[in-house]
Amino acid sequence: GGFGPGGLAGSQVVGVIESIDGNTLVVTTELAEVTATLGENTTINITSVLGPSALTDDTQVIVVSERVDGGNLARTVTIVPEEQAGFGRGAGGLGGFGGGQAGPGGPELGATRPLTGSVTAATASGFTLETQQGPLPMSLDEETLIVETRQGTAADLEAGMRVTVVGQADEEGTISAVAVNVVPEGLDLQNVRGFGGGGRNAPGSDEAGP
Repeated sequence: GGFGPGGLAGSQVVGVIESIDGNTLVVTTELAEVTATLGENTTINITSVLGPSALTDDTQVIVVSERVDGGNLARTVTIVPEEQAGFGRGAGGLGGFGGGQAGPGGPELGATRPLTGSVTAATASGFTLETQQGPLPMSLDEETLIVETRQGTAADLEAGMRVTVVGQADEEGTISAVAVNVVPEGLDLQNVRGFGGGGRNAPGSDEAGP
């Protein structure tokens, strides 16, 4: 259920931080400037894009993969910080709607699907994902997105950062932020942790690509 008085639907805005004054953020979106207030319980998440060298043995990850030429090609790899490893497994389970329960459009053969596990035998071109169902070889290419989200504080927020603000808007449109997620420019959150189902280039068939 929702949170806040009357069960009002939560708000989510995506934009760039225009200014910060104490616990008040002004975020410029495509449509308007939105004011958000930070509280003691506001979660600040900072996402960074990393290279293959970040994938070391025993790293906990959530992988969105695609079947290509009979193998598994990792489209996005989300590194789960050690202190959030339990959360990461939960997030992977939630993300699993793209595979198990057939979200909008259904999981066609070749569509992306999120898997949770740990990295072994990591190289620059791939790794083995140790899952509850057993080991699964994963390959990487130049389009594989490797990201890590760490928990930050309000002091990490700066003007110019691209953010997603989630919270409850009051009658004047000011959002009491539950979470502020800092996202690198050009990163599509729909692909991170398997949210968004098919991902950026989900093909409709399993025909081999070039």
